[in-house]
Amino acid sequence: MDIYEVLTLVMNKDLYILNLLAYLYIGTSVLVFFLLVSGITAPYGRYARHGWGLFVNGKLAWFIQEIPSFAVPVVYVVMGAPMLNKTPNLLLFSLFVIHYFQR
Repeated sequence: MDIYEVLTLVMNKDLYILNLLAYLYIGTSVLVFFLLVSGITAPYGRYARHGWGLFVNGKLAWFIQEIPSFAVPVVYVVMGAPMLNKTPNLLLFSLFVIHYFQR
C-alpha cells in the first residue's frame, strides 16, 4: 500500500466522521428546537436554581471555559513551535498570551 492509498483511507475516514458529526449536530438542533417551542425553559445565570441539572459556580465555569485559550499557546511555547521563530508571529503571540494572563 503506497502513501496515496493510506492518505485516501484516512481522508475518507475523516470525511465519514465529519458527516456523522454534522448529522448529529442537525439532529440535536431539531430536538432542542422542539423542546424550546414546547415551553421548557432552562434557568441560567442569575436565574439559576438548584434542582435543574448540575449547579456550577460561575467563576469556576468561566475559568474552565477560558483556560484552553491560555493553556494551548503555553503548550506551543513549551514544545518549541517552529512558527514562533518569526518576529511578527512571536509578537502577536506574546500579545495574545499577555492579554489572557492579564484577564
